Amino acid sequence: MNSEHIENRPLVSVVIPTTGNSPHLRGLLERLQRQQFHSDRYRQHDLFEVLLIANIPRQDLRNLITSMGRTPLGKFEYLETGKMGVNLARNKGLERANGETILFLDDDAILEELLVESEYFLEAHYEKHQEHPEALAIGGPYRLVGPTSRWDIAYQHIAAQWIRRHRRAHNRVEQLLGGNISFKLDHLRALSERFDEAIPYGGTETGICQRLVEKKELLMYFDDLVLGHAPGMTRMSLMRKAYLQGAGAAWRHAQIGDARFIGPDTLRPRDLLAEAKGAVEVYDRCFQYGYERNPFANDLVKNSTVEFPYLGYLLFVLRKSLFGFLQTGPTSLLRRLYASSRSIWISARY
Repeated sequence: MNSEHIENRPLVSVVIPTTGNSPHLRGLLERLQRQQFHSDRYRQHDLFEVLLIANIPRQDLRNLITSMGRTPLGKFEYLETGKMGVNLARNKGLERANGETILFLDDDAILEELLVESEYFLEAHYEKHQEHPEALAIGGPYRLVGPTSRWDIAYQHIAAQWIRRHRRAHNRVEQLLGGNISFKLDHLRALSERFDEAIPYGGTETGICQRLVEKKELLMYFDDLVLGHAPGMTRMSLMRKAYLQGAGAAWRHAQIGDARFIGPDTLRPRDLLAEAKGAVEVYDRCFQYGYERNPFANDLVKNSTVEFPYLGYLLFVLRKSLFGFLQTGPTSLLRRLYASSRSIWISARY
């Protein structure tokens, strides 16, 4: 990078992988178009750039980005990978980004007036990096907005537990959510870190976070960097996501070896939510099914081609139920028989 490029580089590069199917994508881009920075010292050049990266060619998205063009504070660019895979898109963004900070957002993110004013969300991420130069990665939570189903509530609850389980003192964490995470770009490039394109669907940010922690890099999490989220979950989409996340965890366990962040228990809900208890239990079973079945053991199937094996899942549930009964059923029966016989004996004595 030449000195002129460094001097004129944007403060934040926003990378949004997409297939173009999210109903929230246009609203997200329009919110990004209105981003502001409070301080006048940032007015010398572009403050941000937005890289929308489509997995498959989408002329409608190309036209949308062209219509947005350049704003007074930033610019928009449309890119393609030509193949499915969120990590392919993230890595393309990592290669093309010019900002001091690179922020990865999901295409279903919603910039709402939550704890941070929506027009200053990019500045909020950037300022956190200025306040904490020792941190390589910084992230925040999701909050459900708009109409929600119990499947949305369940998945939100599971994601929150995932972060809570990896939080340490002084905002330090060992994992961050992939749809609300920013890095110091030059530092990340100096480490030659990329998102692993071989990791199948499910927890695609888990691998890079794990490697960074193993390299003693600092990851920090701030509750005020909250981002709206409307996943639009149905029963089947939650089951498929849980199954593939379980399968991804099993694959990473086999490939990476150290499973202290990604074992079968790390996503398993422990605090059942009253209003979505059944949905959380469904996720738990499907995650276990994916982990034990491990469909990616020998062949990394792309997420777009994987269907949820419903019949196999039913057989899995029946097998688990039978195994559980064989473990506890006879014992429970013996206990009941013993209690009954003792009760009869005591009654006979008196």
